[in-house]
Amino acid sequence: MKRILLVNPIYNCGTIPRNIPLSKLATGLNCCGHETSCIDFVRPECERHGLDFFRQEEKAFVCEVAEAALSVDVVYITTGTGNELKPYPLFPRIKDLAETIKRKGKAKVIVGGALINLYIRVYNIPQSVICDSNIDELVVGDEYYETMRLMAGDCAWPASVIPNWSIWRNTNYPFYKSVQFVVGCPFSCDFCFEGKIFNNHSNSTTIEDFISSISYDEKIVVEDSVLISNKYFDKIMNGLEAKRVHFAAYVRISEIVNKPDYIKRMHQSGCQSVIVGIETLDSEMLSEHKKNILYSEIREALDLLRDNEINVQGCFMLGFPTDSLENMERTIEFAINEKLNGYRWHIYQPNYSQCPQSLYINNQSETVDVQQLLKVQLNVPDCCLPEIMELQPEISKLDEHFMFRAKNHVGPEAFDSIGYRNNFSLGDVKRLIDSMFPAEWILNEEVLYKELFN
Repeated sequence: MKRILLVNPIYNCGTIPRNIPLSKLATGLNCCGHETSCIDFVRPECERHGLDFFRQEEKAFVCEVAEAALSVDVVYITTGTGNELKPYPLFPRIKDLAETIKRKGKAKVIVGGALINLYIRVYNIPQSVICDSNIDELVVGDEYYETMRLMAGDCAWPASVIPNWSIWRNTNYPFYKSVQFVVGCPFSCDFCFEGKIFNNHSNSTTIEDFISSISYDEKIVVEDSVLISNKYFDKIMNGLEAKRVHFAAYVRISEIVNKPDYIKRMHQSGCQSVIVGIETLDSEMLSEHKKNILYSEIREALDLLRDNEINVQGCFMLGFPTDSLENMERTIEFAINEKLNGYRWHIYQPNYSQCPQSLYINNQSETVDVQQLLKVQLNVPDCCLPEIMELQPEISKLDEHFMFRAKNHVGPEAFDSIGYRNNFSLGDVKRLIDSMFPAEWILNEEVLYKELFN
């Protein structure tokens, strides 16, 4: 038997639900006879104080993990929320955790999750660069399968698990729960991480166990990227309807227009809201980035959703390399006129390992040094952003969510040194955001879902 500490180091002000992969790992490892414990970094009080307070809380969290690691054999640290499956730029915190654990004790340190997948699978960073003397192993790929293979060894570990939500005893999580049946996306939009950092179709739960993991009358977000295309769509809908849940889900424009009856079925099963990628109104630009949708399809999909009384959370993206300020303004005006129920705004994020020649930083074409990437740390409260920006490498300003988080904290001049040649700077985009965005467009998911689920 091994004693294993599962660590979620993502700073969470209380708006990110319980971590799905770690909840599954707790079940799988316990089934193999191992003893598990968990520590997270949920600190809502940090939103009301400044950087010094946050640094104290971060240090206390690192010390708490290191102290707990003294009585275990293995520490597994994730690098993704496990819900939206997006990598958070927080590697400095991972290094600090690993170093403190090793300095105080002898536990084996294993690190995996979305950020590690991004570094290795997309940015092609050698594992030897990430694995210093304090990190013993990296997990690349599906967190449940690969971590169980590494930690459970020859044990007949379960191929299907129901997440153990009870391991998270913190009362500061949102009232709704994230669930996921299939990890990964078969589509290849070049601005999306999920299809690049996870296998196209990875599943550690049978359809029966997935339905069993959901309680009656729950409020849930189904995190699958391609729910409508899932071969078990009917079984999922039947199960959710039988459980009387209210749920939100991700859908694609192409799925909606090709299978309009499925939207009606989702509404009957308790669907309150969908997250749908609109990105931009420029169909040619979307085709260039491997997302082939037309304005007419966007219009048809939004009308279908409204006809079926399903609220819409629209995902939009500004700052494509061939974008223009005029087109971005047109996209924002479209979003205003549509009066959607929620908005999820992003900035196009280039593949740093192959930065396009059109990208400039400080007026020079940029090939990013690996060490710059490993120093980026933006997983902090929004109120800390002005100070953090003074300490960050230039590349951190290209984080896909950062500019929107920085709206009320950092001026556009901080971004003027980065942009696309003969087109626009990110400072131009920031000025556009500051002048056009209503305050409610800065996403707070907990507030959003309280309104949608009521």
